[in-house]
This record gives sequence, structure tokens and C-alpha cells, in this order.
Amino acid sequence: MLEKSFVQEKKTPKPSLSEVIKKKDYKGLSEHLEEGIKDYLDSDTFQNYLDFVSKFHKYSQKNVRLILAQKPTARYVAEFQSWKKLERHVRKGSKAIYVYAPYFKDKVDKEGNKVTDENGEIVKETRYFLTPVFDVSQTEGKEIPKPVYNLSEDMNDSKKFTQTYKALVELSPVPVSIQPITNEANGYYDPAKKEIVVRQGLGEIMTLKVLLHELTHATLHTDSQAFFGDPTYRRQEFEAESVAYIVSNHLGLDTSDYSFGYLSSWTDQGNKLEELTTSLETITTQAKGLIERADQLLNRVYTLDAPKNKFEERLARARGQELPEPRTPSKEYEVADPKVHRPTKTL
Repeated sequence: MLEKSFVQEKKTPKPSLSEVIKKKDYKGLSEHLEEGIKDYLDSDTFQNYLDFVSKFHKYSQKNVRLILAQKPTARYVAEFQSWKKLERHVRKGSKAIYVYAPYFKDKVDKEGNKVTDENGEIVKETRYFLTPVFDVSQTEGKEIPKPVYNLSEDMNDSKKFTQTYKALVELSPVPVSIQPITNEANGYYDPAKKEIVVRQGLGEIMTLKVLLHELTHATLHTDSQAFFGDPTYRRQEFEAESVAYIVSNHLGLDTSDYSFGYLSSWTDQGNKLEELTTSLETITTQAKGLIERADQLLNRVYTLDAPKNKFEERLARARGQELPEPRTPSKEYEVADPKVHRPTKTL
């Protein structure tokens, strides 16, 4: 009797992320990111992603995930030449971090002819390629501006809270008010009345965080008919809370009370990962918009007491006017140099 021998077929191990990047395997990289979304069902992993978005808000969710996967300790990244312009140099032997960057190519039809628009201009297609960047920890040289401001240092000053609150209200697409609320909610967005109400007496930090949460609802879920407990309601709450966390973190507000332990149940134990991917893109885009507009407004707030610039001083001297004593800002306000991030149009 012949014995049957069974030889177990060895499975080819999947290439690592660094191997995929080294080969410039764009299809493999896309598959790697798609499969890696499962890791985000872990609340700690997801919260770490949100922390990264608060630092790299100019990037798409795919690029944030790429940076996070390659260098979890990254703080600010830029291209080699961008660091040189900032008077910093990349240390010899530093391992590059790769992100997607856009390039533009003439669009052609099936016959290979260039496609033109109604004005006769050649239509451009956006493509993406992997490009190397380096983290600030891999560089040496001149110090760069601090990338964020810390509002929590100023919240004991009622004037600063009022200024910050007004700046955030200016971002709202609907009216905002602080009122007593009869139920347990800290705030709400009313899609019928198109208004945001924040509970009276929450305190400075919580008031700002609740406002950011409701701002997201007012912007993303304008006409929502979702009701408490249904899947759409849970998704919208997840998106609003995530955006509020990112922007609060960026502003320097305390985020220790945030929790995302319900993430797995919201995605039906991982069976609806495509919805999570879509929400990650929504969350990242919304947070980016809020952060950029908040930076602009708060920059104005924090420089109201800044000394006059040199041109104004020279002009006053030329006119024989008495120069007022320059006022020192109550807090130095700095934002990240735009060169320390990739262009906003990334994959």
C-alpha cells in the first residue's frame, strides 16, 4: 500500500512596508494600507493616529498613516531641500520617510492624443509618486518655530478665553449661543433651526471642546435626520468626536478625557471597514480645514498687542511723529513654517 505524502506548500511571506516602498510597488502599498486599516479598530492605535493628524494636518489620511507606520516618533517632516532653506541639514545616514506627492501629466485619449478643454488648454491629470522626507529629529541646525500654541496656558485669563471662543464662533456656519440645557447633553447642533447651543457653566476648556464637536456636526451633518442609537448617528458622533480631539490637541487643550473604546462596535466588529476608511478621510479633511482657519484667526488674536513693524516705525519717524512705546505680546504666538509640510494637495 502506497502511503500518500503531503507536502505543505510554503506560503510566500508578505513583503514588509519598507520592502514595498523600496520596490516602488504602488499596488502593493495600496493593499498594505487597505489591510492595515484593521489595526485602527484598536482604540489606542486609533487615538495615536488622531494625535498624528493634529501634527500633520496638511497631509491626507494615507500619508499620515504612512508616516506613522514608518516613524511613529515623527514630529515635523520636510524634504531635504526644504530643511536646507530652514538652515538645517539632514544627518548623514538618516533613513528617509516616504510619502505620496502629486505631479501633473498631460491627459491623453485612447489614440494617444492630448485632451484639451473648451478653451483649447491641455487637460492635466494628477498622479502621485513616492518622495522622501525627513523628520526634524534627523536634522541639525537652526531652531524652527514652535508648530502649535498652547491655549490651556491662557484659559485662566478670561479675556483670552473670550477671544478664543469668539474666534471659533467665527468659524461656525450657524449661530452659536451658551444657554442652560435641560437634558444631560453638554451641547447640540439643531439641524432644523440651524443653530449650535453649548451648555452654560461647563468651564473654559470644556466649552471650547464641545463647541468644536458641534462645529463638526454643523459643517458635515448639516441636514442630518439621524436619531440616537442608529448606525448613522453613531458614525456622525464618531466623526465629530474625532475632529474635536484632533483640533483640541492641536490647540493644546487637554484631551485626556476622550475615549474611543466604542470604535469596534461602531464598525460591526470590523465588518464595515470601508466605512471606517471613508470616515478617516472625512475626519482628516475636516480637521485640516478647522485647524487652518483657527490658526489664521488665533494668529490675529495673539498678535493684537504686538509691537509696530519696522516700516511703520520708519514712516512715523519720517513724519516727525512721536513713537508710542511698543507693547509686548502677552503670549508669543507661532505657527509652523509652511515649508515643514508637503503641499496641501497630497493623496
